[in-house]
Amino acid sequence: MAERRGRGAGSLTYDQEAGRWTGRLDLGRGVAGSRVRVKVVGATRAEARRKLLELRRQHEAGVDVAARGTT
Repeated sequence: MAERRGRGAGSLTYDQEAGRWTGRLDLGRGVAGSRVRVKVVGATRAEARRKLLELRRQHEAGVDVAARGTT
C-alpha cells in the first residue's frame, strides 16, 4: 500500500526525461494572492526528500525560501 503523507509534506515525482527526482513544496499564498511553490531536485528519491525536508524546516523557522532562486 502507498505511503500517506501529511498535510504540507510536499510531493515527490520522478522525471524520466531528466532522470532525476523532483520535490515540490506549497508555501501558501503570496502577497498578490497567487500560490507560492518551490522546487528541489535530486539524483535519488532520498536526496530529493532530504532537500524537501530541509526546505520545509527553513520555511517553518521563518527563512524566506521562496526568494532563494532569485537573481
